[in-house]
Amino acid sequence: MLAKKYILKKKKIFQALKYKGKREKIGAFLFSYFRGQLRHNRFGIVISQRSVNKAVKRNQIKRKIRALLFPFRRKKSRKGTFVEAAVVVLYEPSHNDYQRFKFFLKKFFI
Repeated sequence: MLAKKYILKKKKIFQALKYKGKREKIGAFLFSYFRGQLRHNRFGIVISQRSVNKAVKRNQIKRKIRALLFPFRRKKSRKGTFVEAAVVVLYEPSHNDYQRFKFFLKKFFI
């Protein structure tokens, strides 16, 4: 589980990520990020009810994404900076989507 200091919660930051952040689409996920001013990474997860109907399934997806993000909470991106990032789930992901996202994160946080 991610500690509070690694989680994005403010609507203002999510809006900035939506309009000014760089985006990468990986399967069912949209990874939006920009350089942060903190000494660690911060992540936010967005899943709409329209993309995944059942609350139980949405919570399972969030737990899986948090587990994938956990090892990268203190690592710098490939450009040598920490990031503030949001993971938006576009539709219900398959097992293959999680594997692709994990590979992307490893490549992004070298």
